[in-house]
Amino acid sequence: MKKKTFLSVLILLIFTAGFLCASGQSDAAEKSITLNLVTWDSTAYKYMMSINPMAELYKESHPNVEIIIESSKDTESFEQTMQIRAAAGELPDIIPLKPYMLERYKDLLLPLNDHPSTKVNKFAEMYSLDGNIIGLPTRSFNEFVYYRKSIFKELGLTVPETWGEFMTLLETIKDDGRFTPLLMGLKDAWPDYPFNEFMPFLESGDGNYYNVMAEMDAPFSPGKPFYESYARIQDMYDLNAMGHDPLGVGFDEVKLQFVAGKGAMLAAGQWFIEDYRRNLQGDVDDLGIFFLPVRDSKSETLYASVMADSFYGIPKDNKNTEAAMEFLSWYFDVYYAQILPALGVSSTIEGIEVADNPVLAQIADLEQPEYILLEADGPAFTEIKNAIQFDVKKLGQEMSVDYYDSFDAMMDTLNKQWADAR
Repeated sequence: MKKKTFLSVLILLIFTAGFLCASGQSDAAEKSITLNLVTWDSTAYKYMMSINPMAELYKESHPNVEIIIESSKDTESFEQTMQIRAAAGELPDIIPLKPYMLERYKDLLLPLNDHPSTKVNKFAEMYSLDGNIIGLPTRSFNEFVYYRKSIFKELGLTVPETWGEFMTLLETIKDDGRFTPLLMGLKDAWPDYPFNEFMPFLESGDGNYYNVMAEMDAPFSPGKPFYESYARIQDMYDLNAMGHDPLGVGFDEVKLQFVAGKGAMLAAGQWFIEDYRRNLQGDVDDLGIFFLPVRDSKSETLYASVMADSFYGIPKDNKNTEAAMEFLSWYFDVYYAQILPALGVSSTIEGIEVADNPVLAQIADLEQPEYILLEADGPAFTEIKNAIQFDVKKLGQEMSVDYYDSFDAMMDTLNKQWADAR
């Protein structure tokens, strides 16, 4: 009897030791997990790295996972780097995407339809492609023209309500000679997006307009929203209201000029508020906002864009899919409410809202616009865009320096290229 008892105990000890050994091996394997996350947002990077270190916070509940956060200078350099990494099969474990990038990467990303965070995301379903949700937007925001209240007061200026009033405003500030009317930083190309990328949406009142263009043979003809909005933009560039060398300075430089009171206005997304306040130490009390008035009469509808952005996706060739999925859950459940106020943007998650913002509170005093949600580029538009290398931001740079013989010559060239690609 004693021998049987001793044998049973021995077997139990061997089994327990084997289990602990296997468990130890499993823990060791988990400790080696590393997840890479990329961001092009300097404000987000600063917050994640130093203000509220994401990697350290994640380790508290996931001690076996190392989070490495990479920073990209801007969306342009991000795109270039990601294209190279995609070709090499080395995309980061969690990749952020702009709406227009979703179509390009859709075959490389895992569906997130059944992910818990998808169910509470306000915009995810709207940006699905071929029935799959491949990215979860982490922020939404409006676009504004920011202005220095003190400069407007000094020059006796008021917020414009039509495109004509906006143009007159630029001319008045330029004629005064003390301030740059509109700071843009075209050396970087992307800062012209409120005009060259978004104005066709505002002209048409349609957040899906680029996809509508894909069904046209000549979308750059007079009377069409793209043509009409770009005619406005060309008139604005022809005013030379962005300083003597708009292509010679980037966005980082014009931000500093704006804070220093050397420029009167700057067009950017809602995200700029926290950049201005936290990173640049700007005077929030002197920061005014208005919606870009793309209309000829006050009796016409004032449209304003709403954009969902920074879609977090997970590549199919991810070696740590389960860990990446778990990170997404943690990010939206735990970290999201913490980082959101620092970004100065609006929430994409049901039940999570940002506290009152004194700059955004000014919206109540403005004419209330009709908001349009900017939709993702569809396959037909993306195919044509890629075929003719259609780059609206580059067009903005070229328009600012009279690259083409004439505006109509530019539009005619685009119509021919577009028709050939279709």
